[in-house]
Amino acid sequence: MLTDMVGSLSVESGVDTGSESGRPRSHHRWACSCMRYFRHTIAEHPCSKHCGYCRSNVETNMSPFHLIAAAVATVPLWLFSIRESWPWYYLVSILAGELLLVFVSGLLSMFLTAPFTIFRQARSCPNCGAPLAFAGRHFDPIGSQRAHWSDMVIFVVFIGLNAAVWISLARGVL
Repeated sequence: MLTDMVGSLSVESGVDTGSESGRPRSHHRWACSCMRYFRHTIAEHPCSKHCGYCRSNVETNMSPFHLIAAAVATVPLWLFSIRESWPWYYLVSILAGELLLVFVSGLLSMFLTAPFTIFRQARSCPNCGAPLAFAGRHFDPIGSQRAHWSDMVIFVVFIGLNAAVWISLARGVL
């Protein structure tokens, strides 16, 4: 009886539990909420004839993963700045520079992935041929444990920009 009540509450709230414990299907016993490093914005496009088809576009937001990557990339540059006898408080400006590199890598990855995302947009339902409606965008409320491919593109571009910074430091340009 209790499982029927939990199941009915979760179905009414829009969460597909799929188990008697009332947890969502994507929840694992070893996973906790602190391990959800990725944040996304999801745009929903359902079929206008309500045949059941719904396409979701996932876009990347600034997430704890990107903040941790910027903090980790700050440490070697800060240690290099101490060796060069720069003041210790340059740590704050180096961290700000790394956060700017994350932002710039997001902009660059938008231009790099545009050809792959613009042309694959489905404008009609593959089941019935009706046009797809825009049902709105929402933030992923609890985050994701897995990275979307756009998260990895941003991370690769971020590593490339950091490599460019280190090469320019080695040449004495910066």
